[in-house]
Amino acid sequence: FEIPYYRPEIPTAPGEIYSMVLSPDGNTLYVGGLIGLIGGQTRSNLAAINLTDGTVTSFGPIVDSWIQDMALSSDGQILYIGGWFDNVSGQPRARLAAINTQTGEVLENFHPIIDNNDVYSLALAADDATLYFGGDFASVNGQSRIGFAAVNTADGTLTSFTADVGEAQYITTIAISPDGSKLYASGSFDSIAGVKKSCCLASFDLPDGKLNSFGLLSIES
Repeated sequence: FEIPYYRPEIPTAPGEIYSMVLSPDGNTLYVGGLIGLIGGQTRSNLAAINLTDGTVTSFGPIVDSWIQDMALSSDGQILYIGGWFDNVSGQPRARLAAINTQTGEVLENFHPIIDNNDVYSLALAADDATLYFGGDFASVNGQSRIGFAAVNTADGTLTSFTADVGEAQYITTIAISPDGSKLYASGSFDSIAGVKKSCCLASFDLPDGKLNSFGLLSIES
């Protein structure tokens, strides 16, 4: 199977893609991970590819460590990145950042501070107003949030959403239903939001963020 024209070259070291997100018009593919060179162009863990011809675009924010996941606003104007970085294009950003896709500039008003651990997964609410994220962190903006949190995209402040996982447990993947009414989370945990789970799956009603009865399946390795 071959995709015509789409052949950006990514070297083996460094060269790992952990996340991809497609622009709403289908013309641009944003890729994040451990990237030093792509299509002959130097990039720092984040790049964009023109899907009409496979060339790397001029979009090139400098991210000082790897990107684990990304989310794009519904209008394609803002790219949210999460991972294990401290700095984006000269701006201090601890594990989360927002970037203008037209200019490549870091948004000044979005500056959540995550403690010294990883962000694994991002999901934007249907109205783009809230960014949910999971990982193995223990605090956000100086407040306790264990493995799961949500911030307002307008200013990076914490929302009231609280769904802590158990000690030494974490969230690896989150998703929001197309109608925006359900938030799903998976990872390595047996309790979340104070409720014991059989393993690894949970669901919340949105926008109130209340845990519902989904996720009672027994999962074993």
